[in-house]
This record gives sequence, structure tokens and C-alpha cells, in this order.
Amino acid sequence: MSVVALIPAHNEPSIGLTVDSILRQSHPVDAVIVITNNCTDNGRTARRARAHGATVIDLGVIEGKKAGALNTGFEIVRQEFPDANFLLQMDADTILDEHFVENTVAAMRANDRIAGLGASFIAQNKPGEGAVGKFLVWGQRQEFARFHGGQLTKQTSVLSGTATLLRVDAILELRNDRGFIWSETCIVEDYETTKALQSRQWLCMTDTTFIAHTDVMTNWKDLLQQRKRWQRGTLEVIFREYRGQECTRLDKLRQYFAHIMIAPHLLSYLALIILAFMWGGLEPLPLIVVWFVMGTYNAWSARRAGWKSALFAGTLIPVELYNFVRYYWLWKSWRLYRTAQAQAW
Repeated sequence: MSVVALIPAHNEPSIGLTVDSILRQSHPVDAVIVITNNCTDNGRTARRARAHGATVIDLGVIEGKKAGALNTGFEIVRQEFPDANFLLQMDADTILDEHFVENTVAAMRANDRIAGLGASFIAQNKPGEGAVGKFLVWGQRQEFARFHGGQLTKQTSVLSGTATLLRVDAILELRNDRGFIWSETCIVEDYETTKALQSRQWLCMTDTTFIAHTDVMTNWKDLLQQRKRWQRGTLEVIFREYRGQECTRLDKLRQYFAHIMIAPHLLSYLALIILAFMWGGLEPLPLIVVWFVMGTYNAWSARRAGWKSALFAGTLIPVELYNFVRYYWLWKSWRLYRTAQAQAW
């Protein structure tokens, strides 16, 4: 089965590691094509990619940014590799587990209705910027590990741009149907493409054996910018672009639940404070039992990211503090969506 890798790149200092991780795959990849776009690093991204064995095509300045680079790159792949069965689409800062392609190709061959298989990603262990940055890095590590480790089914709501193996026949159907694969007007092009495939009865799935190591935000500003973009874009797709469609039904329920649960969570802390003040303290045993059960579950679900992430999650207090950060970007994203304010890419 023929696989071609397609990587959009914009000022990527670590792209060499990304290319190396593709070339080390246990299942061979026919070609690695890097599409540089809107770079301002005097060609350093392109030179790094070429030095590590990738074919580089520089688009210069384009309006479509990442989605535009992907659409253009796919047309190049079709011309150069017309018999390619699968497209490995990934970010320029992702590092693949060496069996990623082997495992995803095997799953694709087992079911020809699968359009794409998304990565189960683990956050890279990067140094944060100061104490707050370190806290945010560990928060993201346990967050990603718990999200993927706690999934009950292999169905996924998004074929993440982090790393996804796509069936060429499926995305060709999408391109021929609407003229493009990745939307150049949507700020979460990977999520919109997933919904477009699902609305055409294709399956989009993931598995904990499809491992990729993704970059993390190392400071408050970058994390909030990233998450507001993700969340705002998701709301746009669910409630406007795909409003009322079956493919967004579960996603809509998840969004309602995530927002509705903010108030009870915060009120529970307020209630504990009030009760402690009224009664002069609280009985410690029930609190210890609840703490132990919740901490054990959190640690177990974060185990894939290593014992430090499991400890971070299991002690509860850091996770609860990180939840407050999450509540802020959920609230802020909802406001941006409701007021139709533009969100930067």
C-alpha cells in the first residue's frame, strides 16, 4: 500500500525531527512532501526539511494559509503519485511513533469504509516559560493523556491535523463533490473536514496504538490563543456550518455538557467553603475517600504520559487549577462566537 506524507510548514525550527520520524517508520513511506507557506525565516524551514530528506515546495505568501497549503499539496501528490492509496497529513512539529503508519495502514485495509485514522497524541515534554509555563505544560500532558486514554469507542470527532492517515479515495470524493478538501475559511480545518467526511457516511476513527508526540504551548498567551481558536472554530462548525446534521449531534451534546458543568463545579467549592465556615470545619473521612477515588482514576487515565503526569493528575489540586484555566477559554470562546468577533489563525 502506497503512502505519501504531506506536511504544511510555517517557520518550523523542529521540522527535521518530524521528517526523521517519518523516514524511520516500520512501514515505508513513498515520499515526504513539505509545503512551506508564508515563512519569514529566510528559508531556514525549507533548508532543514531538505537536509533531512524531504521534498520541499515553497508556495510563498498565500491567503489560504495551512488549509491552502494542504489543498495545493494534495494536487501535487495526485500529479506525482497518482497511485498513492493513503495520505499521511501531519503538522510540522509532530513526531510519530515508529509503528504509526504500519498500525494505521493495517486498520485501513481491514475496513474500506474508514476515511481517516487520527493520532492518539501524547504531549512532548518541553520546558515551560517560568513556573506558570511549567504548570501549563504538565497540564497539557495530563489533559491529552486523559482524553485519549479515557475514550470509550474508536470513533473520533476530529481527525486531528497533528497526524492523520487519510484514504485517498475518500478525500478525492470530497474534493470532487465540493471543489476542495480542507476549508480555507474555517479556523479549524481538520475538524470541518472530519464533519464533511462523516456527513458522507465515511468512518473517522482513532486508537491508542496510533501514537504521535505533539508540541505544547509553553506560556499562558500562546495556550489561550490556541484553545480559543480551537473552541471558537468548533462552535462555528457545530452550530452554523453543520447545524442540525447527524454528524455533529454528539459533539453538540459534549459542548452543552462542558459548559453546563462549569457552574455546578464552581458552586461545589463555594458550598464546601460555606459549610466549613458554618460548621467550624468538615468531617475529613468522606473528603479523603472522594479525593482518593478521583485521584486514582485521574492518575490511571494519565498513565500513558508517564509517572510524572500521572502524579500531576492524581494529586487533584493541579488538575483542578488547570480546569479553571480551561473554564476561562471555554467562556471566552463562547463570547467570541456569540458576538461574532474574528479569531486570529
